Amino acid sequence: MFRRIAIAAALCLGLAAPAMAFLDPPARFDKPHPGGTTKYYFARSNMHARCVALLGRDVHPRTVGCASSASGRCIIYMAQEVRSYPDLHDRLFRHERAHCNGWVHARPAEGASQ
Repeated sequence: MFRRIAIAAALCLGLAAPAMAFLDPPARFDKPHPGGTTKYYFARSNMHARCVALLGRDVHPRTVGCASSASGRCIIYMAQEVRSYPDLHDRLFRHERAHCNGWVHARPAEGASQ
């Protein structure tokens, strides 16, 4: 019950990225990164610019998280507002860490509905 409330609250507050961004990763990618992981938190309003800088490519304008392992270490950027929702924070962290472990999923279309 709490999980549904937290996710619903985050969606109402506009913190959640498009639905594709919260896919739970496959088990084989849902594990610690061998190079270690560092998380950084930024205001939601800065996430798009931060993620573009981290990834070197455009991202969805409403993104709340992104990750890169180009340095050998998993670097995760997350919106600081997500910290208020522990379940949402955990799902987003696992999702982004899975990208560092090689998981790729379809990117949502620009302006996709939620």
